[in-house]
Amino acid sequence: MLVCCAKFNGLVQCITARSTAYFTASLPTEFLVGTATKTLLNRADAASMIGALQSKTRKQLIEQLEEELGELQATMKKDSEELKRTHNHRCDELARSLRTTGLTCPGCGQHSKDIRFIDKSPDTKSYFICKACGRSFRPEDL
Repeated sequence: MLVCCAKFNGLVQCITARSTAYFTASLPTEFLVGTATKTLLNRADAASMIGALQSKTRKQLIEQLEEELGELQATMKKDSEELKRTHNHRCDELARSLRTTGLTCPGCGQHSKDIRFIDKSPDTKSYFICKACGRSFRPEDL
């Protein structure tokens, strides 16, 4: 919407263009200024109230999301530690099997007892290194 206003003989001439229709109004200056002032003040009050409400709502939402994030991170950490324990337990079983029957390297396909077990438990995941090809592998690779 395009508005064009001009003061002429104590009246303000306003032309409003909305798509192809044109509207013209002649209003006393005092009326226009008073109305504009009231409208601006009402909008300013409404905007500040909306801003305050949005800020309060945003803060509450942020706090709620931070709490949920903390809970999810704690759950993920717990699940990750459980997966690591399960992985390392499986590696220990394979290491016992390695000593008795040997393992087959997924890299070179050679079955041998000459595979090194790298025990990283409980901090990180353990793994194996084939001495024939030098590749490392984990139980999920077998």
